[in-house]
Amino acid sequence: MSEYEKRGLGLIQTELDPRDYVFGATYGAETLPESYQTDISGIKVHDQGEYQNCGTHALSAHVEIGLKKAGKYQKVSFPWYYGNRRYSENKGEGTEARGLLKAAQKDGGLYLTDYPYEEEVPKAIETFEKYFESFKTKAQNIRIKNYYQCNTVDEVKRAVYYYGSVLVGTIVFKSFYEITAQNPIMPEPRIDGGSLEPMAGGHMMLIVGWNKQGFTVLNSWGEGFGKKGLFTMPYSIVDWSARQGFPLPLFEAWAVDGVYLDGKLLETGANPVTPPTPSGNDGWYKQNGKWRYRENGKDVVGWKKVNGVWYYLQSDGYMKTGWLKDKGKWYFLKANGAMATGWIKDKGEWYYLDSTGAMLEDWKEIGGRWYYFEPKVGKAARGFRTIAGKDYYFFEESFGDLKECQMLQTDSSGAII
Repeated sequence: MSEYEKRGLGLIQTELDPRDYVFGATYGAETLPESYQTDISGIKVHDQGEYQNCGTHALSAHVEIGLKKAGKYQKVSFPWYYGNRRYSENKGEGTEARGLLKAAQKDGGLYLTDYPYEEEVPKAIETFEKYFESFKTKAQNIRIKNYYQCNTVDEVKRAVYYYGSVLVGTIVFKSFYEITAQNPIMPEPRIDGGSLEPMAGGHMMLIVGWNKQGFTVLNSWGEGFGKKGLFTMPYSIVDWSARQGFPLPLFEAWAVDGVYLDGKLLETGANPVTPPTPSGNDGWYKQNGKWRYRENGKDVVGWKKVNGVWYYLQSDGYMKTGWLKDKGKWYFLKANGAMATGWIKDKGEWYYLDSTGAMLEDWKEIGGRWYYFEPKVGKAARGFRTIAGKDYYFFEESFGDLKECQMLQTDSSGAII
């Protein structure tokens, strides 16, 4: 067992919110260098030990990069960030990105010398609430500006180039622990006989650069991990799920466009971003606990693309969630209203939505594997099935892929002989 298998993880996947800024909406397509790395020399690599507070270490390191560039480097209090759950639905171990970032924007942060109380929840939350009133004014001296979703490799690169670093969340598989100083490269998850290697959990780190091979990532497991805390995350990791046909949320990334210190915006990269603020009263708003979208003073009805994401507003103006049949095709709107693509699981069954969001039916090859989706229903076949007079076996453990099996004799199409 690797010594790092005992280290904390703790990322809780963030559900999208229609009001989130999207980084791609803020910049053009100017040419970026082939490789780039933010200067992190002199910044002490964080070591979270066995605590489930990876996100707070990643955010603290981002703020510290800004402080260093301004010549005012100090260690930032990750315990302050970890204890502040005022904007997060998660009150247990671990952190989710939006709640963490919103807290750092609204309530600010402290230096580690001011607030050194490293504890696990629920004690961490209790201590934060105990001291919040005493520190809330001082904490306003260290605040982040805006935060954005990054949805593509290019967006992540631009955010790193302009603002020094990007918080990245990923699912950690057992092979992640094989990263060493001699081979500091994150391996793709392994698939053996149709089964995926064990998952350890979600983890948030900090992207600080890139090269031809992939992103340069700063971990929070001390200098002994990788090459003094750094390793390479290949670009192929970003789209691994889509290529393999596995419905796993492997990657999420968040940019922070600046750090305020004593009311002054520190220069962490290029000029500050002006967020895409709706004009007047336009944009998302809630009515009767449900979301609506207003444009040019009128409620939108039907499909609407907002910050690169498709939503559907019903005839009464309320945002649709769940299954939707439109022009003879089925679509699935997530709990946050965003149109789904790729694999989804609903009521115990797997479905696949193509790049347009339409539900697939019949035979489909995905990531080199064949699947059968029931006509009109769309759910992936599992177990023994007879299709067009031929018998097939679809593996349960890999949610319906068709493969040859040593125990069964099959023809070239995969049908059992």
